[in-house]
Amino acid sequence: APSMDVVGDGWLRLTAAESNQRGVAYFDVPIPTDEGLIIDFEYASWGGIGADGLTAFLFDGAIGGEGAAAFQIGGWGGSLGYAQRCTSAGMAGGYVGIGFDEYGNYSNYRECRQGGSSGDLVPDAIGVRGSAQSAYAYLTGTMGGVRELDCPRWQCASRPGPGEPGRHGVRIAIVPSGD
Repeated sequence: APSMDVVGDGWLRLTAAESNQRGVAYFDVPIPTDEGLIIDFEYASWGGIGADGLTAFLFDGAIGGEGAAAFQIGGWGGSLGYAQRCTSAGMAGGYVGIGFDEYGNYSNYRECRQGGSSGDLVPDAIGVRGSAQSAYAYLTGTMGGVRELDCPRWQCASRPGPGEPGRHGVRIAIVPSGD
């Protein structure tokens, strides 16, 4: 069978539509952020059961370098590969993690995460968690209902097209504040 994500076709697959997975791709060239940063990307999420989501993150560029601590992804499931989970540490050297949470756990304190909602699920939400030094504490986010962040298997058998549920263009602007 032909591959759904052909090399050079413009898509990077992080995980398959299966349970308990985590995948990562990162840009390993340091980017100065003292004047701010704008990150643009498009993503599609479809075919699974409506869980869990993805995280766009910034981490300490010294992590993973020669003689430095190894790069380490965070917990799976509701931690979205960024925050800690009861049985695993969070992302090594993480500064900020912006979670696009389909199921609703990234924005709560379940699974040993710090802060967020009182344990209730916050589906289709965008949440921001802090640095490794803050124990990946919940900082802010939407309280759900942004729009469907994925297109589950009972609605989508193939990658959604532009404007369809589960396909999104994202712009993240990080603006320095004060000193």
